Amino acid sequence: MLPHHAESIEIMRRHFEGEPGVLGLILGGSVARGNERPDSDLDALVVVTPARHAELEAAGRLSECIWGKCTYEGGYFDIKHFTADYLRAAALRGSDPTRNSFLGARVLFGPAGLDLPGLVGRIGQYPVADKERRIRLFYSIFLLSSGYFFECALKDRSEYFLRRAAADAVYGGLRMLYAKNEVFFPCHRRMVAEADKLPDKPADLAALAEALCAEPTPAARDAFVAAVKGHPGWNLDFSRYDPHLSVYVKAMEQSWQNSEDNVFEL
Repeated sequence: MLPHHAESIEIMRRHFEGEPGVLGLILGGSVARGNERPDSDLDALVVVTPARHAELEAAGRLSECIWGKCTYEGGYFDIKHFTADYLRAAALRGSDPTRNSFLGARVLFGPAGLDLPGLVGRIGQYPVADKERRIRLFYSIFLLSSGYFFECALKDRSEYFLRRAAADAVYGGLRMLYAKNEVFFPCHRRMVAEADKLPDKPADLAALAEALCAEPTPAARDAFVAAVKGHPGWNLDFSRYDPHLSVYVKAMEQSWQNSEDNVFEL
């Protein structure tokens, strides 16, 4: 950690400690993980009481940037306010990006009775028991997007739908591999770059994914599909279609019934 980040973290701790309705402070982001740049901002989660959370929500301040406190040029506090109940829910069913954001996070202060370090640790644990269900969900996206939707886009000569199908095929295929490796999907911005670091993956995975998105041709599609499906270790029946279609319909077209099945936010 760079000295100016350490100085500014101490300022941030003093800024929030003792504030009415504030229970704890958790440092996250690149500075907590140790891969920061000199100008990186300070990401933090402020744990507040339900009453304070309601006040902040009414004021539109659940997420805010605080400037003028850091000791270095361009630095600021990137703050999100949550209750302890949110952390408990995240530990049980948090999305991959949510869980990923807690990797490397450290508690700056908090009451012993709340056990913020324990909550942070549980949020960062991959839900192994849900692994196979996740793989089936993402395979359904991969299958429909690289197959039926891709062919419809070619037939309709729809540039938008073709590029959407290609991107969704890459999304589904890469998320299958994230789940296979029991690694959290971080976010769309870093999806391909981080997938290339997975220990168990096809060769040239990132290059094949980027090629399909750049030029969504049948040849690029076929190369990416062959790489993903040909990778060993899948517990999937690639010869059947309807069961995977049923998974897709429930998870995507009927997800309004159960937001936990919205796989783009899982």
